Amino acid sequence: DGELYRFDGQSFEAVYKEFWAIFEDALINCVRRLKNGQLAIGTQDKGLYIIGREGNLLNKLDKNKGLNSNSILDIYEDAIGNLWVGQNNGLTYIYLGLPFSLIDQKVGIEGPGYAAAYHRNKLFLGTSNGVYELKENQFEKAVSTSGQVYNFYSQNGQFLLGHHNGTFAYENNKFKLVNDRQGSWMFQPVNGKENTLIGGHYAGLQIFEWADGHWQKGKEVKNFKESSRLFYQSHDGSIWISHGFKGVYKLELNAQMDSVISTRHYGEKDGFPSNELINLFKVQNRLVFGTIRGAYQYIPQQDKFRPDSLLSKYLGNSGRLIDLSEDVLGNLYYILDRKVGYLKKNRSGAFVHEKIPFSLLSPLLHDDLEKIIPTDLNQVLISAREGFIAFDPSQRASFGDSLKIFLREIHSLTNDSLHYFDNLSAKQKNRKTKVFKFPFKDRFIKVRVSSPQHQSLGKVQYRFKLKEFDRNWTPWSEEPSRELNGLSPGTHELWVEAKSSGNLERSLLAIIYIYPPWYLSWWIRIFYVLGTITAMMLVGWLLWKRFILVQDRLIRDKEEALLVKDAELEKVALQSENTIQKIHKEKLESEIKFKNQELTTSTMHLLAKNAFLQSLKERLEQLAKDKSKGASAQNKSIRGIIQSINQNLNDEEEWEKFSFHFSQVHGDFFARLKERCPELSPQELKLSAYLRMNMTTKEIAQLLNISIRGVETGRYRLRKKLELDSSVNLIDFMMKI
Repeated sequence: DGELYRFDGQSFEAVYKEFWAIFEDALINCVRRLKNGQLAIGTQDKGLYIIGREGNLLNKLDKNKGLNSNSILDIYEDAIGNLWVGQNNGLTYIYLGLPFSLIDQKVGIEGPGYAAAYHRNKLFLGTSNGVYELKENQFEKAVSTSGQVYNFYSQNGQFLLGHHNGTFAYENNKFKLVNDRQGSWMFQPVNGKENTLIGGHYAGLQIFEWADGHWQKGKEVKNFKESSRLFYQSHDGSIWISHGFKGVYKLELNAQMDSVISTRHYGEKDGFPSNELINLFKVQNRLVFGTIRGAYQYIPQQDKFRPDSLLSKYLGNSGRLIDLSEDVLGNLYYILDRKVGYLKKNRSGAFVHEKIPFSLLSPLLHDDLEKIIPTDLNQVLISAREGFIAFDPSQRASFGDSLKIFLREIHSLTNDSLHYFDNLSAKQKNRKTKVFKFPFKDRFIKVRVSSPQHQSLGKVQYRFKLKEFDRNWTPWSEEPSRELNGLSPGTHELWVEAKSSGNLERSLLAIIYIYPPWYLSWWIRIFYVLGTITAMMLVGWLLWKRFILVQDRLIRDKEEALLVKDAELEKVALQSENTIQKIHKEKLESEIKFKNQELTTSTMHLLAKNAFLQSLKERLEQLAKDKSKGASAQNKSIRGIIQSINQNLNDEEEWEKFSFHFSQVHGDFFARLKERCPELSPQELKLSAYLRMNMTTKEIAQLLNISIRGVETGRYRLRKKLELDSSVNLIDFMMKI
């Protein structure tokens, strides 16, 4: 009837009297003392009560907080501190051992969560519907704050609200509009100026100053109009702003902080993996940039961005870093690819990944401006689709051991028979991996496994690998079975992996052995070996006989080929000898022809001279007979003789004859000479011909009927027309034409 007593073995003692009035009408059905000393009380129509060891009410769970109904029939605490609750319409599993709780519409919160802060020991939460203030375990909506909330700023007793409709200040327990510039994203104190804030909004920055006990209306910062959702001031006074779609900006402001005097844009060209989805955080008193490939840091010496040397060791460089926050103890909380994580700082200053089942929260997170907000040492708020998720870092998560994988069934597909049916687990102590043997005809089998995980919010996925059969793991699937078709004879190890809610387990469940077929049995193999040896010996003997025959044939073919080669060589030698004799004969004939041409030339010259001398003789004889004619007649005859001599010396007809015979001996000498120098005169051609015949200057003077000096002058003019250098011998030059 709602009265609670404790029995010590001999007497009863009344306890928890302050709850008797509550339980008087609730009708208690069951009570269970929990391992941590707390008391779980199940009622007929008012749900489940959890009472602490000191007698305080820790929690009250009913239909409004997730139970199937308010009727509790039985309570069971499992090995990891969570509760199984039996009800009249089913079972409810309560994660009593997890450090999470929901702050949503059940406690007065409406809409997705965006901001949270403590001010004067009061908790304020901001959602898409406005600001909510915690009053006596229930949240109440603040007046005049309806609409999208982005941020709170609480410092030195001052409290500001960043809202879609502008900037609000909290005065006299109310929010008062300070600046109606829409889209007030966030606020940051100015370095060295205690009563000055920088605010970011949809289209730039504004400066707020504290004066006369109030925040004054902010003034716009000129020369910058980009959305400033995330920004921080560095040690040198520069303002760093990350834009979700354009990259990062670095601004330098003037001394009055009312105008931007320089702007530097950073993006993919400066080391970022992309211009988009870059976030900005301030942790460890430094700036960290979240990108699609993890955390990046600024390198001032290079004016470039590189992966963060510290955080990359813990977060890697493959996921999108959405949010990064730091609590007062230096612990880091992050959202990476929509997965929450916790890096706890140890005494040495290094970080350790805390194993907390944050994966359970993934279905509850919202996908717009996700945030993790450490509010105090024992509470971290995570923005959710409906309100917030509260995480208590001081509470150790009790989530049980890793997954367990059970081999449930092995089915033969060949004859549709069940070969094994049980719950064989790879985690059973002192258990050797079981070997399953199949005949070769039953090498088509189906394996089914299971991994019951009642404490997991996520579904279990599996993948398989049969060693020595599969090269890679099969794709992840919720189907807990695998068909193994056409297994080869021998031993195969069956490996299975299961994952759920961040837990991963790999197990060697069984060894499958396929007997070889009869034609691969040991006695058949002996027969194969003996038959192979016999066949090899027979083949070897046949090859030897064939080798002997081939060797004899090759010897005969070689001898015949040598005979043919000798005959061919003799024929070639005879042909070569005939060719040599023919060439020698042609050379002799050419020499004879050349000599004949020279002889003919000489003979014709001799005949011409003889004819001239004969004519001269006859005229002299005639002169001797005409002595009686007197001196005048003799002089006339002598002049005639001289004239005949001159005619003989300069007779053009004689030159043409000489030229003809010269060409017969010396080829196209004149043609080549004229081709080289068309301006040569007939006299110079004659001189060239005599030089070609290697005549002396004296001989040439007699033939040309000129003095030796004239020959020298002619040689000089000829050399000049041919444009020959003084180092070139004129006769050698003529010989080469």
